[in-house]
Amino acid sequence: SGYVLTANHVVGAEATVTVIHQDETEEKAVVLGRDEVRDLAILRISGGPNLVAAELGNIAEVEVGDRVLAVGYTPFNEATTTTIGSISEFLPHETEGFAYLQTDNTFYAGQSGGPVITEKGLVIGIVSRSPSTTAALVTLGWAIAMDDDTRALILRMETGEVNLVPDQPGFGRSYRNPAPINYPVRVLGRYFDNSPVAHDISVTQVVRGEPAWEMVQEVYQFNSPAMEGTEYLCVQVRIDYSSGPEGQ
Repeated sequence: SGYVLTANHVVGAEATVTVIHQDETEEKAVVLGRDEVRDLAILRISGGPNLVAAELGNIAEVEVGDRVLAVGYTPFNEATTTTIGSISEFLPHETEGFAYLQTDNTFYAGQSGGPVITEKGLVIGIVSRSPSTTAALVTLGWAIAMDDDTRALILRMETGEVNLVPDQPGFGRSYRNPAPINYPVRVLGRYFDNSPVAHDISVTQVVRGEPAWEMVQEVYQFNSPAMEGTEYLCVQVRIDYSSGPEGQ
């Protein structure tokens, strides 16, 4: 038997998922634990004699500029792909205390949950986010960094101490991990004359828990009931507006 470490948003709220091995054999995996804030989940598999376990590293042992590679699936087909880049920054989470690893690798959507590996073959991150879907020319990617706290959390998840039964979305809990602070987002819209417009925004603050639900309720109270799903997360953003027709 063995364990699979991946991003929480890859497995969603499922209690069991299907794991496909390199030789295309499939097996059911049980979600032992998850941390939606870190966007980390751990699965248990039956495994086999031909599987080789990856060795976890620590970001304390690497530096900005070190070469890394990321492995995962491409968004175009079911083949695996590897992207090569360098560590560009270590980003501490603003409120939760753990670290993101920022690289200049181009992360594709299918690489979520894949490993970020050093030249020594050590896993120092799990691919979590990429701006590629909103900013095609930005070659940055973010991964959950392997630091002391995250490694300790993984051991707790292996024993089922952290979320043994996967939580379903509910009031006061976000379903998916919020984007890192300063995460770039492009919002597409239209002017009154139906011409297209794009707003470049970035996340400046994440509000979690029941206060977020209360904020959404207040926003909607003079309009209509809050849509299902909006209770999970409110994000404060900084927006660079473009003027509409005749200054509107």
